[in-house]
Amino acid sequence: MKKIVYTLFLAGSFYYSANAQSSNQTKQDLPVSGTSLYKVGVGYGSSLYSNMETFEFVLNGGEKISLTAATPIVYFSQQLAAGQSYSITQVSGPRSCNLWGMNTGKIANADVLVSVDCGHPSLTTFKLNVRGIESGETFSFADNYNRTFRTAFSTLAGLGGFPVADHYTIIQTDGPRKCIITPSSGSVPDAPLTIQCDCRKTAGTDSTAAPAKLRGTFASPPGTKIILRLNSADSLVLAQPANASNLWVQTMNFSFPKSYPAGTEYNMSIKSAPANLGCVITENGTGRISESAPLVRVLCDKKIYEHVSRSTDNKIISTYYESFNAVIGGKGEDEGRFVAFGAYGKGMDGSSGNHRQIFWRDRKTGVTKLISKPVAGAEANGDCQMPAISADGKTVAFESYATNLTVNDNNGARDVYVWSEKTGTVNLVSMAQQGGTPNGESLEPTVSGDGTVIAYTSHASNIVTLGPVFSTPNVYVYQQGGGTDFISKDYETGKAAGGSSVPSISEDGTAIAFCGYTSRLVNGDNNNLWDIFLWQKAKAQLKRISLTATGGERNQGTESASRVVAPSISGNGKYVAFATTATNMVSGDNNNVQDVFVVSTETGAVVRASVDAAGKEGNNDCPIGQGEKVAISFDGTWTAFSVKATNLGVPENNIVLHNSIAGKTIAVTNITGSSVGVPAMSMAASYVIFGMGTKLDNRVPSSGIFTAFTNISGTRSN
Repeated sequence: MKKIVYTLFLAGSFYYSANAQSSNQTKQDLPVSGTSLYKVGVGYGSSLYSNMETFEFVLNGGEKISLTAATPIVYFSQQLAAGQSYSITQVSGPRSCNLWGMNTGKIANADVLVSVDCGHPSLTTFKLNVRGIESGETFSFADNYNRTFRTAFSTLAGLGGFPVADHYTIIQTDGPRKCIITPSSGSVPDAPLTIQCDCRKTAGTDSTAAPAKLRGTFASPPGTKIILRLNSADSLVLAQPANASNLWVQTMNFSFPKSYPAGTEYNMSIKSAPANLGCVITENGTGRISESAPLVRVLCDKKIYEHVSRSTDNKIISTYYESFNAVIGGKGEDEGRFVAFGAYGKGMDGSSGNHRQIFWRDRKTGVTKLISKPVAGAEANGDCQMPAISADGKTVAFESYATNLTVNDNNGARDVYVWSEKTGTVNLVSMAQQGGTPNGESLEPTVSGDGTVIAYTSHASNIVTLGPVFSTPNVYVYQQGGGTDFISKDYETGKAAGGSSVPSISEDGTAIAFCGYTSRLVNGDNNNLWDIFLWQKAKAQLKRISLTATGGERNQGTESASRVVAPSISGNGKYVAFATTATNMVSGDNNNVQDVFVVSTETGAVVRASVDAAGKEGNNDCPIGQGEKVAISFDGTWTAFSVKATNLGVPENNIVLHNSIAGKTIAVTNITGSSVGVPAMSMAASYVIFGMGTKLDNRVPSSGIFTAFTNISGTRSN
């Protein structure tokens, strides 16, 4: 059969992933039996496509297809006979597409492919700074949009425009030696970027610097033996001493015996490891060797669940039904070492079991401490809950109804306290301006990586002076040694706008995401719904995060307009994850259930995380709880959440991990017929902690709080 193609000029078109649907043909649409049938399709003529966009079209008001970067040409499954009419209409997309009048007509004994012009999103200009090319040499490079560049001399070359928020990759395709490209991949920023390409024969070498060895730390259970490989050449055997008294892991330092010129590029991998362990490089697995380079971090652990809601002597076990709010901390070789949780814990480190208390456990030593108690040693005399742990695991903030954790606590409401492992003391964070406890309840703390900055929600009006007219609750930021201020401010007046809660803080304490139900936090908030906002220390105005992929306002979906939705900000402050039933966050959201979304704080790009490896949307709520908090890794690549959906690789009431870059979803738990709690995640996503209503650790015959070693490599590098 012949094909008719309407070729049109395209001013750069971009698109995302396909989602063809079956058509509904009426009786009069059906062709006469025995006649030839012809295809009708839509396609782009441009060679450059954005990975972040989808454009959808329908044929004769029925079947829907999507143009994407993966599918630049798509045909409808419905085929038509000569003389039959066709009409193609755009139904969604970040911009209107021009079909140049070719969207309607009649079939003329040939296939029809209509080429469309959908314009382009914002572009960022990239340059490639190539150096070190000597006379007679030629080097070639390419990007992930199939554009190539070839040069026989050192130059600063323009690579063209890249769609903002897309993932880019620059690779070397030819040349007499390997060049070091920095950064070779990443998210396209909204400002011009110059890629450094070092093609010198001694790439990156500083002639004034002494040769150096690659150094690192190795954490594993006692007696573990592994082999590391450096640049597919040098190998190093690491063997932990046997030490039966160590209940978790122990750490040793290592360095490869051979020295390399300073600046030498390296890639380290694990050549072999015990079959019963998972081993990953959590930090700095690639980089350049120098005396000042950050240490490589290697971690091995047992591929099992560990029950952590238990006493030091393992005699007191706290079940899932009496434990709650589990969190996990620890950095570097201590990744996932420290956990905190709430529990009644009768008999655990002196707890009477009369009130909910906060416990902290060192998984390396096996020590569990009751930390919600004053210096005198008596436990808190009221319920304590909602612990938040610092990235290093040494600080825990929590909320409490107790009256004996500070002097003169007579406000009859919850207050926020912080415990320090270094001092062993508990101190009041939500303090009134003139001292003492505030005149309203304070709750929902979140703590920075080193424990010095704490954000929390408060209904009080005397933590700082709130000039009239003000509203509550508000989000406050406490800086150790630097006072307290509120950040939920009216964008015009600077007054307390209220309606704000559940903050989440970045590792360095300079970025905070929170939920707000008020239209006064940013200009142009007209949807009359809850939204997620971002506070950045260096910026005067808040930024609204919960916008759609096209920058529009989110619709209500099936949820309450004033629902409280807990956001999670990544440790680097670049991504925020949250859950909503809104149907217009991304194109192709047709399941009418709660989904998990990850938003870039820099570009506003939106990715849906509650999908399977093929990108298929979940068939029920993710996470299970409405507005439930989603766990996120330091770099924002990984999210962990509970699922009510049954098509994401596990039954309902389980935990999954999703990688927003690779698009893969993997199971953390795979249990049938149990209840599951809200998960939290360690910095590099090596560990997930959660509660579950069944036994997972064969060494402890009880439900409770568990950690799971994910066997995932972190992406932090020097």
